[in-house]
Amino acid sequence: MQLFAPNAEVTELEVRVQQAGTQAALPDLLQLAWHMRQRDPDRALRMAEALGGRLAGWDDPQQRASADARLRLLRGELASMRASNADATGLIQGALAQFHALQDPLGVGDAHWAMVNLWRDSGDPERLVQSLESALIAYERGGDEARIQAAQAHLVLELSFQDASMARQRWEQLFGHVQPKSKLAEAYIRQASCTLNILRGQTKRAARDGALSIEAALACGHLLLACRCAWNTAECFRAMGDLTSALELTENAAGWAKKRQAAYEQALVLNEMSLALTDLGRLDEAWAKQRESLALIEPLKDSIHYCTALVTSGQLALRQGRTEEAIAYFEGVEGRIQAHQLAQYVMECHKGLARAHLQAGRWALAHAKLQAGLSVAVSTGNPEWQLQMFCALAELPDEGWQVSDPSEPFLGRLHCIEAALAMAQVLPDVNLPQAFLEFAADAYAEIGHHQKAYELIVQAAQAAERIHAQGASDRAAALRLREETDALHAQAQQLRLQRETEVQRSKTLSEALITLENMGSIGREITRNLDTEAVFTTLHRHVQGLMDAFSYAVFFVDDSLTTRTLVFGIEDGQRIPTMTTPLRPGHASHRCSVENQVVVQNPKPDEVSSLPGTQPTLSILYAPLTVAGRLLGIMSIQSQRSHAYGDREVAIFKSLCAYGAIALANAEAYQALQQAQVTMVLQEKMASLGQLVANVAHEINTPIGAIKSSGQSIAESLVQALYELPELMRSLTPDETPAVLALLHLLQRPVTMLSSREERALVRDVANALEAQGMPDARAHAATLVECRVTTADVPALVPLLSSPRLNDILRVVYNLALAVSNAANINTAVATVSRIVFALKTYARQGRAEEAVPMSLRESLATVLTLYNSKIKHGTELVCQFDSEGRIDGYPDELSQVWTNLIQNALQAMKFSGTLTVSIAAGEGETASHEIVSIADTGCGIPADIQSRIFEPFFTTKPVGEGSGLGLDIVKKIVEKHRGRIWLESAVGVGTTFRVALPAGKD
Repeated sequence: MQLFAPNAEVTELEVRVQQAGTQAALPDLLQLAWHMRQRDPDRALRMAEALGGRLAGWDDPQQRASADARLRLLRGELASMRASNADATGLIQGALAQFHALQDPLGVGDAHWAMVNLWRDSGDPERLVQSLESALIAYERGGDEARIQAAQAHLVLELSFQDASMARQRWEQLFGHVQPKSKLAEAYIRQASCTLNILRGQTKRAARDGALSIEAALACGHLLLACRCAWNTAECFRAMGDLTSALELTENAAGWAKKRQAAYEQALVLNEMSLALTDLGRLDEAWAKQRESLALIEPLKDSIHYCTALVTSGQLALRQGRTEEAIAYFEGVEGRIQAHQLAQYVMECHKGLARAHLQAGRWALAHAKLQAGLSVAVSTGNPEWQLQMFCALAELPDEGWQVSDPSEPFLGRLHCIEAALAMAQVLPDVNLPQAFLEFAADAYAEIGHHQKAYELIVQAAQAAERIHAQGASDRAAALRLREETDALHAQAQQLRLQRETEVQRSKTLSEALITLENMGSIGREITRNLDTEAVFTTLHRHVQGLMDAFSYAVFFVDDSLTTRTLVFGIEDGQRIPTMTTPLRPGHASHRCSVENQVVVQNPKPDEVSSLPGTQPTLSILYAPLTVAGRLLGIMSIQSQRSHAYGDREVAIFKSLCAYGAIALANAEAYQALQQAQVTMVLQEKMASLGQLVANVAHEINTPIGAIKSSGQSIAESLVQALYELPELMRSLTPDETPAVLALLHLLQRPVTMLSSREERALVRDVANALEAQGMPDARAHAATLVECRVTTADVPALVPLLSSPRLNDILRVVYNLALAVSNAANINTAVATVSRIVFALKTYARQGRAEEAVPMSLRESLATVLTLYNSKIKHGTELVCQFDSEGRIDGYPDELSQVWTNLIQNALQAMKFSGTLTVSIAAGEGETASHEIVSIADTGCGIPADIQSRIFEPFFTTKPVGEGSGLGLDIVKKIVEKHRGRIWLESAVGVGTTFRVALPAGKD
């Protein structure tokens, strides 16, 4: 943030803030308030108070604290401007402490800079310079070149009052060959040069620098500096004899200061104005301005400014012959000036009192004051001041010298004359006044030094010529400077006018933007409706709010433009019945439709015609409802007031019609979209149903085939076994019969499904047991015995059969019986599978479309869908179910079955039916604590991150052309949202995808 910003930048900032309106950024508002502190102090204070209540809007604590410090400093400067120095000191020092805590060097520097005005008001030059030096150090630490240069120039300006020679050297070193880095720096550089030139008596240069300083100060909004520059520049104009310019400049500066309630600056320029008025002979006005100045500076009695006002008052009283009043002013200020230890003011006070005492005939007092003034000049070592005092003493009347030294009055005077002449010879650019030279010549002639007297008379004549030529030169220079100043003023005025025009244009634009924003919000409300009746109602409400509309009607027009149908109409608060009327050529509504333009009618009472059931009106406005070049209809409003619709109303109505046309087109498109969506959703559901039917057909076909095959095998094996079994039983020996019966008893054991490896291991163990019993060809018989449910533990009971000659016959009969039993078990398993599938299908079909949510189990819902997808899952896919919760919710079972069907089908396709499918139910945590979370995860290819955000968009699909409609996940999302839930995904390419569905848990 700049210390003082150029007007152009402030204008841009103000335009930006006005255009943003209530949405203006807080940093912009803070900057604008800061830069308004001298341009418009009242506004700056209002903005500061408003911003103080919005500091919480800064999220960053550092920025919030910095803004608070800046606002405190702003209020401190405003208090200082209004001479509330106690308040100003507390605010500025508080801001300084805050900036130190924030380690903000530029803020620290700005606070020290603000303290300068307080030390100037209190007349403390030492602290003033210390504050400037502290500001300079802070700016150097902050690296702000523009601030550094401005502070350097300000410091030179203040030092010029203490040591003009040193200040001049520093000015040349710093700024002699350097361009200003900112308008603020330029203003102080020029003002320092102006002051230094005044001190050297180079009035014309000082005046030019002063004029440039004023313009630079005005250009960056430093109005107080402009006032002080105007004071110095007016003094230069007055010295050059251009009293009109001096007066005009002080009047302008007084206006600047008054507008900003800057008491010190206003008093300062009023002082100078009173001197210019006195030189113009307007003494009453001069005194009035001086009294006004004293009243303004009254609160600053302890300041150097009050002393300056008293000195000026004393000088005015002297020039008007009010001697005693002048003495009172000078004596009143003498102690104050000495307390401030400003030698120049002390010397001026002594000179003023000496002139007052001379007017009153108090020679001794006059001589004493001049001697005291000389002592001050000698103590400072300033030769120019010493020269002034020697000249004043030399011109002291004889009475003054006789009183002080009656014996040798001329010796004292001659000493002063000789001292003045000697000093004038060694001082550059110093010319003794003509009156002094003539007086000195008379003094030398009186004592008989005629040659010296002649030389002085010649110098006096040269001085007269020089004064005459200088006067002419000064008048010419003043005229040129006046022209240059007028040009600068004109340029500045033009810039100010441009800035004001830009601000006004911005204000107008802001108002227009507000109107547009209002219309925009109205338009958004209108176009948000997707129902034609709602569109008509919303349009009617806003027409009533914005315009005089006794009657409001919307007509749809046929494609041939021959008839119009009233689809919505309200008159005097009553709904107008729907009707169709012809579009007559020449009628306003016909012209509006054919020409596609707004038509305004203001019929006379005897020309009014109206629709049946409506009332006559005196103002009618028609506008087409057009979108993309297609005429949908026309909208009309009517008023019983004549000429009710001007340009503003027409513009508003056109905007409303445009929004209305868009909304009606959207409603039409939405209805078509709804129909298309119903069709596509039905197609999607039919596709899902087709997949289910295919899965169910495949699932049922397998067990049916197993039943058929097993039934045929049972028939064959039973026929063979029943044929051979009686004969076999008759042929058995008493030892063999129990063993055969034991073997047959083993067939009652449950059929155990063994893997190939498990079956081979069991055959091997049984063969080893048979060999241990001494059975020959044990391995050939082991496989048959295992089919007959024999284990190694059963082998000892079968020992009687192992040596039987009928072993093969026995094993063949028992094997056929075992085969029949196994096939019967297969049939039972197949029948159970078919039963389970039929039950799942019946459950799926029974769900139907519930009108309201019903209590349901997510576990059962998922189990049903998984059963129907078993054929797709069991070949190459590992199914992992993790049901940590029953998942009780209130929902629509058929719609959720469609969700699981779609997600499971997508997961299987993503894995190409080979991988791990994980389905889980768990209670939610955190934000989803009151939800049941269903997760369906696959180990497929994954979804790229750049398209994950589009995965739920309608018609978006990652599947090849022809394999997906792109509506599946869109339908899933809508179903989940209907359940007040949400769905999201987590996916990584090459790892897999997990879809999670959070559904509100059911009521206990």
